[in-house]
Amino acid sequence: MVPNKLDCFIKRCKDYIEKGRKMGVVYRINVSSPLFQRNQKSDESFDDFITDLKRLSLDCAFRELKDSLIKDRIVSGIQSKQLKDRLLREDLTLDKAVRLCRAAELANRQLEKLNLTERVDVVQKRNNKRADQDNQPKKSATTTSKKGPTQSQRQATQRRPPQQATTTPCTRCGYTHPNRTCLAMNKTCNNCYKLNHFAKVCKRKNVNTVVENNDDDKEVYLLGNVDVSVKSASSWYEKVIFKDVQKLLNFKLDTGAGCNIISIADYKRLGLIKRIDKTTERLANYNGLEIPVIGKVKLECQVKNKVLNLDFFVANSVQTIPVLGLQTLEELELVKRIAELKEKNNDIKDLVSKYDEVFQGISRIAQQYAFKLTPGYKGKIEQCRNIPFKLQKQYKLELQKMEQQGIIKRVDEPTEFVNPVVIVRKPDKTLRICLDPKI
Repeated sequence: MVPNKLDCFIKRCKDYIEKGRKMGVVYRINVSSPLFQRNQKSDESFDDFITDLKRLSLDCAFRELKDSLIKDRIVSGIQSKQLKDRLLREDLTLDKAVRLCRAAELANRQLEKLNLTERVDVVQKRNNKRADQDNQPKKSATTTSKKGPTQSQRQATQRRPPQQATTTPCTRCGYTHPNRTCLAMNKTCNNCYKLNHFAKVCKRKNVNTVVENNDDDKEVYLLGNVDVSVKSASSWYEKVIFKDVQKLLNFKLDTGAGCNIISIADYKRLGLIKRIDKTTERLANYNGLEIPVIGKVKLECQVKNKVLNLDFFVANSVQTIPVLGLQTLEELELVKRIAELKEKNNDIKDLVSKYDEVFQGISRIAQQYAFKLTPGYKGKIEQCRNIPFKLQKQYKLELQKMEQQGIIKRVDEPTEFVNPVVIVRKPDKTLRICLDPKI
């Protein structure tokens, strides 16, 4: 069978376009893409780094090479040399590289917190030891009182600068220390990721959401941090009355929370006096850092018309929002799980069955409608658009069909208005023909 000239022409066009695309890929990879000069900054988190790499790759026609090139850029551009050596030994994919880098960054943050706690304990012990030595009476006190200080001792006393002891906690690290010895200097906050302060004294507001997680040794409740940008809808809050003191507190309803939580500030403000039991269970935020918990307490509460004894974690935090977890919400019937949606009425089917003649065939207005134009209007004739050769036969058949159905009418004489048509192929491969609404 001899190939059609049009098919040969289309094939050559496709080959030419494909060849040009391949040339464009080689050019962008070797020369124009800033992706290959992008390295992780010293104070930049890995999530910010991988997000910027993906953004830069959007301007490049990498296609199937995209994930592989981003993976290579991660290995070459990350700051940690130990992590880079590990990635080079692994059989890597992009997902695996991202997972390993995030795990390493999380481990480094936890290690920094442990090292910080150890350093603070050492400083406090040394200071206390020195204070004890100062408080002990000197053996040679009677001797020196008789002779008086020598000239060298007086000069040393004059040269010694006075030590200014700080009694208020530092606003950057939260600890008490001498001036210019803050442990938070040049450290990155795990809450807002800014320098020179710790997360526990960070002034950025947070909403605490509790999610249950599993641990090998003991039960862990994960506490995630979500930035406050818009006030939550009032429908997702519920007033809880504490029967012991007959006072109420507004709780956030969180189906993602694995437990109930209340802050120690709210606990004291309500005047609750029930003893808080110690617990081995822990609260942790989304990146694994532990949230301080004072203990656990069972309180008699009333929500609407139901009275229940509920377990609450008491968090040693002022900014923690009171939260009711999923299990409590189900017990109080404040939320309900919907497995599937079922149609309860057949109104639409009844209407279609009752007025069957309306939904069959082509509807037509019985009377003609006359469009009134503004005085002094000017007609507009648009040039006919070219119809693709492959659609011309199907286009003519569709016009004949519409003419037979009375939808359109053939016109063989000049008119004041001529509009071009728009052709759209339907999912069933038929054509939809409409007038261009933009004209």
